[in-house]
Amino acid sequence: MGGHFDRRSGRSRLLAVLTVGLLGVGIAGAKSNPDRAGQELAEATARARSTTCTYDADAFAVRCEDGNITYLSNFWDEYQRAPKKERKAVVERWANMVLEPPGVPETLEEARGNLLPRVKSRFDHYYLTLLGELEGKELPRSDLVMVGEGLAADVVYDLPDAMMSLNAGQAEAWGTTPEVLLEVAVGNLRTRPAEPFTEVAPGVFAGQVLDSYDAARLLLVDDIAALPLTGAPVVLVPIRDYLVVTGKEDAGGLMVAAELATEALQTSNRFVSGVALTWDGEAWRPFMPPAGHVAEPGFRTLSILLTGQEYTEQRDLLEKADTVRGGGAYRAKQGLIGEPDKGVTFTVLELGPTSLPRADYVAFAETSENVRFVPWAAVVEILGVHMVPESGVFPPRWTADPSAQADTWDRLKERSTSLEAILPPE
Repeated sequence: MGGHFDRRSGRSRLLAVLTVGLLGVGIAGAKSNPDRAGQELAEATARARSTTCTYDADAFAVRCEDGNITYLSNFWDEYQRAPKKERKAVVERWANMVLEPPGVPETLEEARGNLLPRVKSRFDHYYLTLLGELEGKELPRSDLVMVGEGLAADVVYDLPDAMMSLNAGQAEAWGTTPEVLLEVAVGNLRTRPAEPFTEVAPGVFAGQVLDSYDAARLLLVDDIAALPLTGAPVVLVPIRDYLVVTGKEDAGGLMVAAELATEALQTSNRFVSGVALTWDGEAWRPFMPPAGHVAEPGFRTLSILLTGQEYTEQRDLLEKADTVRGGGAYRAKQGLIGEPDKGVTFTVLELGPTSLPRADYVAFAETSENVRFVPWAAVVEILGVHMVPESGVFPPRWTADPSAQADTWDRLKERSTSLEAILPPE
């Protein structure tokens, strides 16, 4: 078994004719040049490993002839946050990080004290799976325990300067299960000396210990439940190093929590999730304030920005994967009409099989001059069995084939509306 270091912690003409803000904006931008930083790391890694290494801009990775591959999302996040005079040290540390990676202890008892939980978006794990397919090899995987609908927890072996993911099957090799192993790791996190949550506003608590495990403190359910909140806990985990908690019935607290989570997006590229979760006594469930609630725009902004970012990255990889596989359904984009706090998301249904991301509306061109929009639920109803969830894909997509039924377009037209009708208010 053992472990691996996790080094990744970013057609249609119809879209072009609409006034649309594409998703993925409003998130932390780079002040430095990522290509220059990647080239620096490639050169430093080559020196450290005594081999030839090159920077791959398309994959945002450093590849070495000895087989070593470093994906650079986490490196870039650390590099751009470091003061300019310290960036050379960041490069050298990453270049030398895994020259002699320690092995995972042979027994659970030996490893127990160094096990800690990690919580990431399910998309991060899906991304690596798809990337491995594109590279023609299976990248290391971890045993995952799902949290809510969009997050996944795994266990890492904590080291002074890094964390090492445990390979899939490690729990079994130690004679236990991933769930039990996660309990051990959560127990260790609970006993760390730092105070996990600090009140930052009345009824609003933040987890920002900055030890790389703030997102994982979502798993400290008993500690969160003990906080003085108004209503059931609501948690936002926008980035790895920030978590904010408030009460479900605290309107002011919900507004502040959304503002803080949005601000956190400007501080890191290690995104986790824009989907809020609430604890129902048994599990974390997705949460969105109802329409008209004072906090709904803030929560909607977070959800749209981060989910849109995932769909954009996902589509790019899926199109490359389809080329390798020899073809597939057209991969539709997710677009945004208006600003994230008030706007609506949409995608485009083509004449033939189309891979659709989840959106508020599905658009189609009745004529070259007349674009119509149908609510998502109505499209699901009309297409029925000809709209199938795509297995293993995250965020979710559905393959829809409007050509499978002769009356599809007539039925869609009957349930459609104009662009003007769905434009958000000024």
